[in-house]
Amino acid sequence: MPCPVVVPDFAGKARAAFFGKALSPPAIGWQPCPSSITQWVGASHIASAKQVHGTACIVVGGQEAGDHARFQAADALFTTNTNLALGIKTADCCPVVFVAGDGSAVAIAHAGWRGALAGVTDTTIEVFRAHHLPAADLRCVIGPTIGVSSYQIDRAVRDPVLQMTPNAAACFQPSLGEAAMRATLLRDRWQFDLPHYVWLRLVAAGVLPQHIRTVRADVCALDRHFHSHRRYTQQARATGEPLCTDRQLSVVARGV
Repeated sequence: MPCPVVVPDFAGKARAAFFGKALSPPAIGWQPCPSSITQWVGASHIASAKQVHGTACIVVGGQEAGDHARFQAADALFTTNTNLALGIKTADCCPVVFVAGDGSAVAIAHAGWRGALAGVTDTTIEVFRAHHLPAADLRCVIGPTIGVSSYQIDRAVRDPVLQMTPNAAACFQPSLGEAAMRATLLRDRWQFDLPHYVWLRLVAAGVLPQHIRTVRADVCALDRHFHSHRRYTQQARATGEPLCTDRQLSVVARGV
């Protein structure tokens, strides 16, 4: 079984791990942590939500056992609790970990292009600010995501991204392909650097560039280690087999 990508422990203030194919995501809501998660992040419970490519960020307290309703339709989670892991699932999108500079709070967000464009990272940072924790003190990690060479997009993605974020032009590269194809089929196609776009949004929201780390691991290309919706879609079209819907888990927890 592949091992998770483990992020350095933020000087003991928090711990995070990106599990890839090493572990299946837990059910939505609040529940005891499987031992396979506890050994990496030290938490006894985990909270996760139903992700909808939106911007909502849930503040998770300590009395959520059995309260599954409030975990519906959210793409980010925030807590000041110790002994609690926050989890999100991805299969091409960015998992983004947030840690307060003093270690008093952590958060995690699911940022695909739609959620990133709509401002899921902005919403999460605003929750930190509401707890008197400024963006300039946050430490962030952008986890394994589809890589630029694997992520071809068209104007339906590029145009709204550039309209919202004019300085994001560097996130787009001419699409890969033979010259003849590029002149015809690929003339309105680009390779999109989603992790860099999320990085730009974090910086624009006040996170210092030196406080952001990006794990450059292309989940679409690394078949042995990660799930990828784009790769699974291509495989299903080529083989006629059912589409695989597996996702990878990413978690963060405050330090003990």
